[in-house]
Amino acid sequence: WSLQRIQALQQYYEAIIREATVVVIVMGADGRIKQANRKAEEVLGYTQGELAGKTCESLLANVSGHFHERLIRMLEERGRMEREEFALRARDGSVKWMLGTFTTLVNPFGELEAAAFCLDVTQERALEEKWERVQKLATVGQLAAGVAHEMKNYLAPMMGYTDLLQESGALSEEGRRDAERIMGGVKGLKQLVQ
Repeated sequence: WSLQRIQALQQYYEAIIREATVVVIVMGADGRIKQANRKAEEVLGYTQGELAGKTCESLLANVSGHFHERLIRMLEERGRMEREEFALRARDGSVKWMLGTFTTLVNPFGELEAAAFCLDVTQERALEEKWERVQKLATVGQLAAGVAHEMKNYLAPMMGYTDLLQESGALSEEGRRDAERIMGGVKGLKQLVQ
């Protein structure tokens, strides 16, 4: 292998990472970002130069320590984390939800690093949250319809018996006025639940 061929391969592989349609971030064992691709710039709003040197933890929007600890443990064990969902804070302060795979690798200088390959799932996450709200509202609507139906079941006999009382002629003047008030209230409730 000639030096020229090795450099050409290096440029080729760097171009693949640079142009990838997923966020690619490479971190050192200390958790500091060493490299990021264009998609990372696009999603997070930082330049590659601004991302370089930042700690992974400083970008995490949902810093519970738990995720960061697992990432460090993965590095120590030279393992892999797949399909991890986490949130990053973009330069403009917005939260970007990522679905990522993390893997450890050793660079040509023998240094341990972690590479993250992430999809921006912010829009999907927002749609899921909206769908959950819609489902909750639908449940409330079904509950309200059920309550209305049950109320109608109680109102029908009330209207019927009040009507029979009024037509019977057996009520005093005061009883007739009371029956009219009852009928007015029942009709008002019936309109309310329709």
